Amino acid sequence: MKSTKGFSLVELMVAMAVSMSLIAGTGFAYIGISDSINLSKNIENTQEVLRYTTDVFSRSLKQTMVSPTSTAPENIRVVQDKVGAVACDGTTPVAAPYTESYRFESPNLFCDAGNGEVVILQGIDAMSIVINDDLVQITVLPDDFPIADLPNGVRIDIALSSKILMEETN
Repeated sequence: MKSTKGFSLVELMVAMAVSMSLIAGTGFAYIGISDSINLSKNIENTQEVLRYTTDVFSRSLKQTMVSPTSTAPENIRVVQDKVGAVACDGTTPVAAPYTESYRFESPNLFCDAGNGEVVILQGIDAMSIVINDDLVQITVLPDDFPIADLPNGVRIDIALSSKILMEETN
């Protein structure tokens, strides 16, 4: 009777084939998980950019009594005539009226409320602002926007609530 020591060539080849398939499966799983994480980060960034843009412009435009002006599609000036109104840079000016100037230059949204221009938001590929009477339309395209069906970004419509109410009561 012959004693065997070690593995035969066939056994080694089978073990190597099983090992390679396990390694390949792990690699494909890693790539899939990595892609999912990147997509989640892009969606999170998109949500944050859209939420913050909506918050900042809603606060500013809803509290003004004066129609905003725009010299270019990526700029807007909003006159705040209420004492105690929070400015776009987070300060609360003690004197009114004051002007908030917003300017977009990719990838940043800048704000100047009289204290010098500051970056209030980053991560934007494109932004445009259109003023239609008492409605301001802001179109925002965040960096790495994950929705191919909206190639121009998301449009946010904001009514000039305080101005509309003031005109209705007069």
